[in-house]
Amino acid sequence: MDIGWISALVSVTSASVALGALVASVLEGRAARRNAEFSVHRDLWWQRWS
Repeated sequence: MDIGWISALVSVTSASVALGALVASVLEGRAARRNAEFSVHRDLWWQRWS
């Protein structure tokens, strides 16, 4: 393989890993926000009924 092809392959692989990390981060953030909203809702419900 030529050095140019190897560096192109490394670049594409790095970009793919970075994109995967970004997607995972966004999904994790959405899940955390949803869990936080549920916790607030549950706490308010508990305060109302206790």
